[in-house]
Formats: sequence, C-alpha cells, structure tokens
Amino acid sequence: MKKKIYLIIFILYSILVFTVSSIPRLSVSLPSPPIAPDKIAHFSQYFLFAMLYYLMRYSQLTDSFNKQFNKSGNAKNNKIKPFIRNEIYLEIFFLSFLLSILDELHQIPIPGREFCWYDVLADLLGFHFFIFSSIMLKKFKKKLIKSENKERVFAYEK
Repeated sequence: MKKKIYLIIFILYSILVFTVSSIPRLSVSLPSPPIAPDKIAHFSQYFLFAMLYYLMRYSQLTDSFNKQFNKSGNAKNNKIKPFIRNEIYLEIFFLSFLLSILDELHQIPIPGREFCWYDVLADLLGFHFFIFSSIMLKKFKKKLIKSENKERVFAYEK
C-alpha cells in the first residue's frame, strides 16, 4: 500500500514539474539578488524530486525483497538495506542528468523560456545534495545509535 502511495505522489509531482516548466515566462523587471530565485526554485524542486524518487524506489525494492526472501513481510535483514540504498543513489545520479537536460530541452519551444545550463546545474545540485544529505544523515543516525548503546551499557554497569 505504501509503495502505491509513493508512486502516485511521485507521478503527480512529475506532472506538476512538467506543467510548471511549460508555463511561458513573464518578463518582470526586478533588481537581481545575488542568487537568482529561479535557481533556488530549481534546486529545491529537484531536491524534492530526488527525495520522492528515493521513497518510491525504497518502498518498492524493500517490498520485493520481503516477498522474495523474508516471508514475514518485514525487512529484518539489515545487511541488504545498504545495497538497496546504494542502488537507488546510483539511479538518482543517472536520473538527475536525464531529467535536468530533458526539462530544459522541452522549454525551448515555449515563449519566454530557453535552455539554460545554469538551470541544469541547479537541478543537478538539488539531486546530488539530496544524496549527500541522505548519506550524512544515515551516518549521523548510526553514530547516535552507537552512543546511545554505549550509554545504556554504562548505565547497566553502575
């Protein structure tokens, strides 16, 4: 059930991204800030894209793993989870290039829109920052669990 929900959310978000990038750009003359708001939007949009893709694929892969190897329906084998995560990170890495370029290419015929390498760069940074932050969060969580376990051992010894 969870994997269907993630899939539906991912598809709806993909449609939203495609729709928003198909809207002709309005010309507004405002003073330009140090970082263009559209680059922040690209970064955030593709960070969220990567997160939704990760959640969708993780639920799919763990579900299929559970069905094949663990009949209880619960992924208790934590040794396979890093391989699942790494596979998804690799998929996100290649997907980031594909989607970033395709998004910019599809904007070429739209009035007021154009292909911009800086937008591609902002998209890629969003995707790759998700991968980086996800890995760092996992490492932080492991350290936190280890330190909590050490504290429990010391508490029992007293």
